[in-house]
Amino acid sequence: MKIIGRLFTLLLFLLFTAAMPCTSFGQSDWKTFRNTEFKFRFIYPSDWMVRTPRGQNVRGSIISPKNTPHANFNIVVKHKAELSTMTKKELKKEIEADVLAPKDWRDLLEEKFPDVRIYGTKKIKIDNWPGYFSIYESSYEAMQLKIYVKGINYITFTPGFFWHLGCGGTGRTPKEAHNSYEYWQPTMNRIFSSFVFE
Repeated sequence: MKIIGRLFTLLLFLLFTAAMPCTSFGQSDWKTFRNTEFKFRFIYPSDWMVRTPRGQNVRGSIISPKNTPHANFNIVVKHKAELSTMTKKELKKEIEADVLAPKDWRDLLEEKFPDVRIYGTKKIKIDNWPGYFSIYESSYEAMQLKIYVKGINYITFTPGFFWHLGCGGTGRTPKEAHNSYEYWQPTMNRIFSSFVFE
């Protein structure tokens, strides 16, 4: 998988540095989240809350309102010197030529998340930039509780940077996580589609 494949393997642990968990259907009252250091923005429902990012490379994090199914959206951005010498054109060509099948996602995730299940992978574009997309289910331990999650991921590379956008629903049972994901899926899709590299 060339340079992207090697970096992907090294960086996948970042997928869950913040709890991966992410109905507002109108967007007229949505707010804008903007990060001027890493130059990106997205919109989110006005009743969602910005929270302090957890993890060294988490550059943005929002959570669903209290008294609703729990979900969140996290942005991980990590400097990668190896990518700083590549042009946008070169990176775009390499991303478009590469493939990450469900088995590739499982192989890369199962050491840290042995129960990870991948339900869909494809290439998508966000802000007209190609990347790798997956739908997954997994679980993790938090304060002596087992938390289940179902969510979506988008991973890509730009000159000098690795990007991961993750949004999902969580619960104390797989069914609760699934229900949260289903409840918030339209909102998650709108947040993802609003993301812009500035």
